Amino acid sequence: MHVNGHGIIGAKLIGNGKFTNAADREKSIRFAMAQPEIHAVTIGCKSPAEIDEASTSLTTPLPSEELLFLLRLRFPSEAHVIV
Repeated sequence: MHVNGHGIIGAKLIGNGKFTNAADREKSIRFAMAQPEIHAVTIGCKSPAEIDEASTSLTTPLPSEELLFLLRLRFPSEAHVIV
């Protein structure tokens, strides 16, 4: 995609407002940002505090063990090759 000048925009990263727990919102954003296929994201925030929260999540990578766990959930048929 990127070679052809196209990109992927991640949207609804925080469950369309349904992730009410800050830790869930953080993990969702960090997981999306760890995906090499995603070039940009849009995040809807309800308050200035959520903007601060999201900006921190965008710059903090997921720990390896959390990323591996989420990748295995995302690609269950490939779990045996995800190290």
